[in-house]
Amino acid sequence: PIAEIPDKIRNIVSNFNAYEKVIATQQKELSQYEAKRIILENTKEIRGIRIINTQVSSTPMSALLQLGDVLKDELKSAVIVLATIYEDKPYFMATITNDLIPKGLHSGKLIKKISEIAGGSGGGKAETAQAGAKYKEKLADAIQAVPRIVEDFLEENNA
Repeated sequence: PIAEIPDKIRNIVSNFNAYEKVIATQQKELSQYEAKRIILENTKEIRGIRIINTQVSSTPMSALLQLGDVLKDELKSAVIVLATIYEDKPYFMATITNDLIPKGLHSGKLIKKISEIAGGSGGGKAETAQAGAKYKEKLADAIQAVPRIVEDFLEENNA
């Protein structure tokens, strides 16, 4: 009956909102699990600075940023660059802990150089930045360049 349609719509919207909350909780739990794996498998060190530069499974930018935050919280002091191919396009995010910024490291500048390798552009603040790119076949090259780019920034700033 037509009179029941508004209640049915409210019920559908309510269920949808409940499912969104469940998905958000599961994404956070997955990020924490993924962070531990990434730390174990991908942590490098240059001049006493921990660096993580890796590609993760296909994920939207919001989840990529969330994973970066989890990694940053776990490591306390690090340069973190993550990449993914989502909906057939390459994306990058970078985050740097506040203690490393005075050494000349800046997420926005870092992500700009990295994304250019894959035909992209991006930017952001000193602590966190993001970028998109055109060439997914260049994503691995871009990620592998992170330690060299970090080293260049450190040399420029005599850190």
